[in-house]
Amino acid sequence: MILVNGVETDYIKADDRGLLYGDGLFETVAVKDSQPKLLEMHFQRLKDSATRLSIQGFDTEAIAKDIDLIVSKSGLHNAVVRITVTRGSGDRGYASLSAEANVVISISPFPEYIHDKRSSGITAVFSSVLLDKESYLAGVKHLNRLTQVLVANEAAKKGVDEALVLSEDGQVVEGGKSNVFFVFENQIKTPRLDEYGVAGIMRRRVIDVAPVAGYEVVEANINLDDLLDVKEVFVTNSIIGIWPVYTLNERVFSQFTCAKKLQQLLAEDMA
Repeated sequence: MILVNGVETDYIKADDRGLLYGDGLFETVAVKDSQPKLLEMHFQRLKDSATRLSIQGFDTEAIAKDIDLIVSKSGLHNAVVRITVTRGSGDRGYASLSAEANVVISISPFPEYIHDKRSSGITAVFSSVLLDKESYLAGVKHLNRLTQVLVANEAAKKGVDEALVLSEDGQVVEGGKSNVFFVFENQIKTPRLDEYGVAGIMRRRVIDVAPVAGYEVVEANINLDDLLDVKEVFVTNSIIGIWPVYTLNERVFSQFTCAKKLQQLLAEDMA
């Protein structure tokens, strides 16, 4: 089921700038027992990103009502809702100062395999795809996701669950669909994201609650040599929650101690 500007339809104009230029934003929200998880945090990131890109003409209160409507009408109590906001239709060319935003909300069943991976852990590799520096767009969950498409395709061809991505100068940045954390004794390190990547909602929650579990969190520049003594690895996003990494390239991690503690602390935030 899809809503476009509050109307049930799968039609959007062919001159929409989201289609033509990737000129827009999106958020992916987990729904459990018909309740969207961490919705206000998603809205805040959406509004912050829209301000940076000067995208106007949408209302998060209206989006919240549409989410309630689509969840109710779909009959899906556990689901994934995607919010897409484009700049709308405009004249030909990159510049557009007068377009009116379009809001597309879609819903799909929550994938059950996600729960299994939280227990068993996942397989991961380092991708051969490198991230270019994009300081101005760092942190913005915009519609230009071709790099992530390439990373996901590489992971699929290699038969693994996730591929971690390096920057062109050799720093670990994120997973193709996740943020990544490395555990060293009582310290957790996660890559700085001021020049690359997107700071996820679940990443923020992990940083918030990790001290309760007895871990200090450090946002740092991390290269492969820094990982020689890592004890544990896990990845996060709003849908998967927290996935422990069982294998990374040829390395096997036999303990998920930190990830399990954080899963318990953040159980209410996950579907």
